[in-house]
Amino acid sequence: RLTQVGLVDDEDFAEQWVRSRRVNAGKGKRALAAELRTKGVDSEVIDAALADIDAAAERTRAEQLVRDKLRREKLGDPGDRDAEN
Repeated sequence: RLTQVGLVDDEDFAEQWVRSRRVNAGKGKRALAAELRTKGVDSEVIDAALADIDAAAERTRAEQLVRDKLRREKLGDPGDRDAEN
């Protein structure tokens, strides 16, 4: 009944979830698919929501996340890293 009146729309939810988690959390396709599965979204809906993610764009985003992390670690106290090793 909720689906019929437009209150529950898995396709819209999945598309919004993917957009939000990619931008705010830097999640990749596999992580996003796993999250949507745990929320009970059908595989076909997940596939459709992830279809627009380009492999090259995903790689570029991953490389940017690595660069950002490395920069943060370099800006930290060098003594902290030495104490861990």
